[in-house]
Amino acid sequence: QYFWQTYPQDYVAHDWPVRETRYYRIHSEPGTEVYLHPMLLEQADVFVERAADSLGLTKADLAEIGEKKIEFFFCRSDSTVMEITGHLTKGTTDLASNDIISSYFPHNHELIHLLVNIRLKSLPLYTQPIMREGIAVQYGGRWGKAASSLVYLGAFLHENKIVEVDSIISMERFEAQAGADMAYPVAGLFSSFLMERLGQEGYFALYRSLSGRFEDVNGMLAPV
Repeated sequence: QYFWQTYPQDYVAHDWPVRETRYYRIHSEPGTEVYLHPMLLEQADVFVERAADSLGLTKADLAEIGEKKIEFFFCRSDSTVMEITGHLTKGTTDLASNDIISSYFPHNHELIHLLVNIRLKSLPLYTQPIMREGIAVQYGGRWGKAASSLVYLGAFLHENKIVEVDSIISMERFEAQAGADMAYPVAGLFSSFLMERLGQEGYFALYRSLSGRFEDVNGMLAPV
């Protein structure tokens, strides 16, 4: 509860073993080290480079990531993630510290959140979920599911009117659908569509315009 003194993950993981790769500093809860195969670690670094290139990060950005490292807290279960974050989830990116806390490695969806924030440099705390989660699904998939598979699933859901873009366009509508895990594939499809039509700079300009204070973002695109 003393957030001004230390981050919860630093307290909980103070004695966890730590190992580094080209881009990651991995804090492993005892019992998880067996899953960090050298080939997996190598592919995780390769994905960072590919994702950084896809999102338009500069060589200087990538070099800085390599120098400072992505702090990744690899938890043994979702319950440890909850102990650290207060949320029962498989993983999250902590905006205050830029740390990724997750029960599996690598967590590419959360990595994309972090890389997007690095790409934009300065970003308000809140962004429309259809944009924030959409780009993370488009490039990073979700919960171990491949990005391409989820985008195809999004096309199926939207074409068959199971989940339509209009039903997740605002913060309120997205949150209503997110519990059933159905909103994310369609958000990924929508993000892919916008990136193709607007280009990278246009997409991120829209991303910024749909960000702001909670009261502003919560009131955007709300049903009248």
